[in-house]
Amino acid sequence: MTVPFEELERAYKQAITHNDLQCMPAPYGSRVALPPDTRLQLVEREEQNGKCTIFKHFIFPQKCKKAFFQTVTFGEAFKPTCAHAQAAGKKIMQYCFENMGAAFDDLEDRELDAGFDYLIKNGPRSGSDLRQLRWQTKELRRKESPVYNWPAGVVDKALRTLASDGALARKEFDWPLPLTSTFFKRWVLDILENVWDFDHSAFVLLGEPGAGKSPLGRSVLMAQCRRNAQSFEGDQRHGHHGDFLDDPSTSDLRIKALKSLLDVGLYESMSWARWGAVKWVQNQPRALAANSYDCDIQEGDDFTTLFKFEDFKKMIMCADDEKILKILAEDGLLPPWEKKVCPMCNIGKLSGDCKSEAVDSFDTAAVRSHPLQMQAAALMMRLANVPLSTIHILTNINHKALERMDKGLILTRKGFVEISEKEINFGGGNKWKDVEADEATFDKTTCAEQDGNTILWEQWAGIVARGKPQTLLHRLNPPATKARAPGPGAIRKVDWTPLARKHLQGKSIILHTDSARSYKLKIDGVVHDSVVHKKKLVIKNGKRSWKPPTYVKVVSHKLPGGKRLSVKAGTQIIDRAWRFIKDRLKANQNVKAGRVILRAQIRSAQYEYPRRARTCGPAQGI
Repeated sequence: MTVPFEELERAYKQAITHNDLQCMPAPYGSRVALPPDTRLQLVEREEQNGKCTIFKHFIFPQKCKKAFFQTVTFGEAFKPTCAHAQAAGKKIMQYCFENMGAAFDDLEDRELDAGFDYLIKNGPRSGSDLRQLRWQTKELRRKESPVYNWPAGVVDKALRTLASDGALARKEFDWPLPLTSTFFKRWVLDILENVWDFDHSAFVLLGEPGAGKSPLGRSVLMAQCRRNAQSFEGDQRHGHHGDFLDDPSTSDLRIKALKSLLDVGLYESMSWARWGAVKWVQNQPRALAANSYDCDIQEGDDFTTLFKFEDFKKMIMCADDEKILKILAEDGLLPPWEKKVCPMCNIGKLSGDCKSEAVDSFDTAAVRSHPLQMQAAALMMRLANVPLSTIHILTNINHKALERMDKGLILTRKGFVEISEKEINFGGGNKWKDVEADEATFDKTTCAEQDGNTILWEQWAGIVARGKPQTLLHRLNPPATKARAPGPGAIRKVDWTPLARKHLQGKSIILHTDSARSYKLKIDGVVHDSVVHKKKLVIKNGKRSWKPPTYVKVVSHKLPGGKRLSVKAGTQIIDRAWRFIKDRLKANQNVKAGRVILRAQIRSAQYEYPRRARTCGPAQGI
């Protein structure tokens, strides 16, 4: 039996128009009339003997009896065993029909290549105005097209690849002269190794924009590529190509992340980020090209060379008193006291010992003194945040002397910070500055009963400008609470108002805080945004769910001049400062809320915070 394709196509359109499958010629249609909503899937497969087998899948809108279904079909009727599972049964049948083969599966490699070449040559590169969809629909229906009757998903994926091909850089893997002994003399390679060690260091290019750093970096990496000469144990030949970091913001990169890229010889070089990690292969060629070079910037002349702690300890432990004094003076730990006013009498000038009659010179008894080596080592360990109990065990110095040294250090830092805070200025000028504000609680203690409240809290407010780690701290006076209170609460409006008007008013500030109501105070020259640090119970459609806290988000502000500015809201920087300060508080029976020693420890940690990345020495407050 032979049915012309044109007749079958015309009958198929008529059956769709009238919702009647009887319009199709036998054996493609049905014997009897079927409900209008009946659907039909049809597959015709050619067998090896030259005959054709027709598979028809009827989907009825309602259940039908077996006897009725047998009267519908021309051939043999079957009921799939998976029909009891409605959702899974349809998926199984659809999978079987799609894998019975089609015109695309019968194509040879030559025909497939011709189709893909046609897509590359004639396929539209842009999807605007539905260009790709229009072209794809027409080509799949046109019989003369090389992609006629191809799966729509394959053509769609090819067109999307062509659209993104113009936005991505095309990799070049071939380089005519790789840096190997096959193409270069050994003495040339030795000279290049002296310029920079390929296997241990990355190639860093710093310069002005448009100077040609990127082409040079790519050329050097392609010249350094390593390629296997032949297959090894059945593996295809492949090459190892370098990684190129082009035009980054090196000032924003952390030292750990930058080291993991530049130190090629690390066994496992990995840089952890917030949304994942980047991992490099050992001895893999790497290059970096950055524009963070300014030839107009001149280094200052007041640069002081500092010793590492390990080198300083070795020098101290093997030196006598005279050499130790010289080392401490050169490193800046001992200031020059010659011709300075005597701190004891405030009259005479020092040239050695003060000769004033108001000052009694005396020498410490040898029984109670410690060698200068031990004193210097104890001082350096204290600056390295070694616990006093550990210093006492290592140096055998009396713990009272160490506590007195520690107390003098933190009180000195406290006085310095309180004087330096008067020079801190937030904002100012025409540019808007980002400033974060928050409060923190450090300790609590019992006090005399005040209206039934017996707990006194140590609470401080802090303000820090983004990009300037110098923090401004202000001690608050929260009200006493009951014994079981979790805390003193957020900052009160009576405390925040004078602090904000003194340091922020009229200075073009974008203030980032948490959701405390006191921060919503209207201040001239200040634009405010906030984030919620507490999860919230949400009831929707009778279902209870917790909305997670928001620590950071992007907000858009309308400035007084009409300009809009998008910034990142959040208090990560001030929270990091609070964490740094709390880690350096040493709680004991003498360090309690309201005590001077606790305030001194907070001020000392405030002094260390902007200098936390520096080495021990004058930067640590001596």
